[in-house]
Amino acid sequence: MRKTFDNQLHELSELFKSMGDLTLQAIEHSSDALLDHKVVISQQVIENDDEINEYEFKIERDCYRLIALQQPVANDLRMIASILKATSDLERMGDHAVSIAKSSLVIADSQRLPAIEEKIREMSVKVEAMVRDAIAAFFAKDAKAAKEIAERDHEVDALYKQVHNDIVDEITAGDNADLSESAAAYLSVASNYERLGDYTTNICERVLYMEDGNMVDLNA
Repeated sequence: MRKTFDNQLHELSELFKSMGDLTLQAIEHSSDALLDHKVVISQQVIENDDEINEYEFKIERDCYRLIALQQPVANDLRMIASILKATSDLERMGDHAVSIAKSSLVIADSQRLPAIEEKIREMSVKVEAMVRDAIAAFFAKDAKAAKEIAERDHEVDALYKQVHNDIVDEITAGDNADLSESAAAYLSVASNYERLGDYTTNICERVLYMEDGNMVDLNA
């Protein structure tokens, strides 16, 4: 009985890892589409979002099935609950990757703002590293690493404020309608990266919950 449960839990973990890898790939590809001017990749990110959504459905189904049939307790139950919650975070992160991809299509046909793009590039690098490290910390059940990763979200927030202020200055200084359109798209992109940082921090919270059953707000 225990061996069957362990096998099912392992399969659930593998599904979650695949979803995490796919979500990270979507974020990386949306960044490439925006910053390297690759419109085709934007379309791919948008089209592939259904696959991330399908993973969410499968994982939720398997989580509830495990809880109902195996009645796990203590550490096992916390792990399943953490996967269930983190899966929802990953799905939303996939949606933000799609939003970045859609904004890149707008920017491709508008006036580009190189200085703004450089700061957004910095945001993307930080966020992608956070996501990659958070997924690793989740599987290692490394609470110390999770706390450190969550702290890095403050750097993303600071960059978002810089981008926001710079874009407002660009809009205020000019009367070019094309500039206004691209500036709004860049602001949307920066906002999406900021939210990606928040959802990654949520995943770090799940790591702490797995350790001792306490929910800690790392977004505070």
